[in-house]
Amino acid sequence: MKTYIGLAAVDWDHTLKFDDGISQENRQAVAELIGHRLLFTPATGRNFHHMIRDYRQLDKGGPLVTSDGALVSIADGGILSERPLPQDAAAAILEGAHKRRISCLCFHRHGIFTTTVGDWNADLERHKEIGGRFEFGSPSRMSKRRLYKPLLFSLDPAKLDDLQSHILSLFGNDVDAIRNSANTLEFVAEGVSKVSGLEVVCDYFGIDRSKTFAFGNGINDIRMFRWAGLSVCVHHGHPDARSAAKLVAPETSPTVNFAAAVELALVESGIVATTP
Repeated sequence: MKTYIGLAAVDWDHTLKFDDGISQENRQAVAELIGHRLLFTPATGRNFHHMIRDYRQLDKGGPLVTSDGALVSIADGGILSERPLPQDAAAAILEGAHKRRISCLCFHRHGIFTTTVGDWNADLERHKEIGGRFEFGSPSRMSKRRLYKPLLFSLDPAKLDDLQSHILSLFGNDVDAIRNSANTLEFVAEGVSKVSGLEVVCDYFGIDRSKTFAFGNGINDIRMFRWAGLSVCVHHGHPDARSAAKLVAPETSPTVNFAAAVELALVESGIVATTP
């Protein structure tokens, strides 16, 4: 096994990748991390199948923490850890969402499915993902699979509030709720997070937590920032994420700001010397 001096945990959306792809500057920053023997590890809420094509263009075989830590795998599909939702909780979540006309994307081992049959929330940007891209499955069918997490969204935040309260009253010891915005809600198995996934990676590769770097932009990166040895929030990140990180990247265009964050981290850690 290759020896690494540390690990670089990198959030995916709006940190490394944007709607028009991954900029050349950000690709070069990833290559620099790898060149310094840092284990490049995406840590994302996305499903494995949602981002693996882009990832393989950056790194040929490293680890990925996906579905907010519910699946930890190697790029070739080898699984290091998986923690799906309990089946009874998954069934209650999907049936409850369908009853409340909440749109749903289900993240499973073999892909992403939707239980949504109508344009209940068509005015939401997130709803456009449903389109024709994902296979439809009924809530009862989908709950029988190993559900890593459901991504739920609604134009009416009160519906999400109600579902969250209902599910936690029944399964509060078994599931955790994630609320990244008023219009979105996710559930994962209790204790599952980007941090739990990164700890699996560190144990597998023999990397000490003090030698870890974290890069991100959002509320769901805050725990990762507090866990890592050194954390950097991109300049355009959420105010709470900026406050939680040890460093904030200098201002640049958002699509290349990850590169600025990497440069800052490498200098701050002493891996790269400052320019006289």
